[in-house]
Amino acid sequence: MISEFSGNIANAYDLTVIGGGINGVAVASEAASRGLSTLLVHSRDLASGASAPPVSLAAHNLQALSALDLFQLTNQLDEIKHLQQVAPHLIDLLPVQQLNGEMANHERPRLVQRIFKHLRNRSLSASTSSSSAGYNIVARIKPARMVISLALEAQHHGANIVTYHRVQSAERYEKHWGLTLESSQSASRTYHVNSRWIVNCSGWLANDVLEQVLKVQTRAKATAEFRTQFFFRNPLKHDPAARKIFKIRGNRLDFHVYHATDDILAFGPLKCDQEGYAECIDIQQEFLEAWNNSPELEQHARKLTGEDILYKRRGNIALIHDPCGNDDTPLTVPLLDIDNPGSKAVLMNIFGAEPILAQKTARQALDALQVFTGKKAHSERRKRALPGGDIPTSSMTDFLVQLSTAHPLLPVKLVHRLARNYGQLATRILQGVASEQDLGIHFGNMLYEREVEYLVENEWARCAEDILARRTFIYLSSDKKILLRLSEWFAERRNKKQDSATKSAEQ
Repeated sequence: MISEFSGNIANAYDLTVIGGGINGVAVASEAASRGLSTLLVHSRDLASGASAPPVSLAAHNLQALSALDLFQLTNQLDEIKHLQQVAPHLIDLLPVQQLNGEMANHERPRLVQRIFKHLRNRSLSASTSSSSAGYNIVARIKPARMVISLALEAQHHGANIVTYHRVQSAERYEKHWGLTLESSQSASRTYHVNSRWIVNCSGWLANDVLEQVLKVQTRAKATAEFRTQFFFRNPLKHDPAARKIFKIRGNRLDFHVYHATDDILAFGPLKCDQEGYAECIDIQQEFLEAWNNSPELEQHARKLTGEDILYKRRGNIALIHDPCGNDDTPLTVPLLDIDNPGSKAVLMNIFGAEPILAQKTARQALDALQVFTGKKAHSERRKRALPGGDIPTSSMTDFLVQLSTAHPLLPVKLVHRLARNYGQLATRILQGVASEQDLGIHFGNMLYEREVEYLVENEWARCAEDILARRTFIYLSSDKKILLRLSEWFAERRNKKQDSATKSAEQ
């Protein structure tokens, strides 16, 4: 169990991971599972970067085959199937359809598109229902929850996960790094740590960490690309909460629309070159026109207006300028770079991030470092479920029914949200709960004190935004009153802890 950070940082570690995005937690989990004493340091909350949106699609575009990279495509498909086995609550394999439910395969794709779709559908169709035969199959994943699950797994293996702290300075010695860590919330709180090796997983900020903190120059460079994800009110008329993926054709773009929650749909992230949150207004307008002009709209969904757009999540996606390529062709798949001057401690940099490939990237990184660490991967580790992934039923659908049956006096919508968010860990939140009164304070939008306490004690949540934006995603459909109530709860909790500490000191 964890709570607010208590300063429990050791003086020395085998490996320090800088960055708490999808790559960082995957590397920390892999390293700790191999028996390396591991520290992960992140200046903000986990899953606060661009690699961890609440929900996104995987392997749905032609990125891998645009360079005829069949190897990367196969990797993505293998990792999708693996995630379905070890964390079924974090992934859905869904057919791409039109609003009327018919398959969205009527266009005549180019040869490379047909190859991509054939390989993807052949690989994934065995995991979908027979009613999806002939449809394009796409994976809907939850990167932010993946980050938390991998961090929990890393902690289970012994890693120390330290949020809201940054590496303020570093000295490179022959056999280790000397690091000074500083609290992001109090500059007076510093810690000195020795680490034999460092893995830099800072995403699009990798260059800043390298040059300003670690004082290292490398061949590869990280760069950022603005991409925006749009969230809007669910306008579907029939079975609106059933998870689906729709393809909506615009004049310039095709939009893949998918469920973020029961009540909210999303599309993107899409590249936006304009600055500020007024950016991508042209994309938003094209989407609204495409949706409202869909021939199947009248019977299956209502029209949308700009007021239905609830939130735009903009993130700086980490791209890579390959030292063997040029600035016109940045890479998106992760690139490993080892800096080993021979007479100084080793540094590895991971440039770029692809959530579905994070665990494979971590295995490759630790395999590359094995010549220094001497630690091999455990053959059985890959077969183990991620925290929450060990559901006791054969499918998520059956698990939803089982959990709802076990708590008949709770709203079905609440039970389903908890099951989809936490998997088997939802049973810990609901342990001993018979009615809503047992859940404690109701902050609004079916967020109760029992869930908040679980997140504070077990998932590194430190403030209201951590819970609303990166654990439950209730912020997508909540008002400011929930944020205010939750912020007051955290303030009262801190005051109680301070009063308790004062009384203990006086005694």
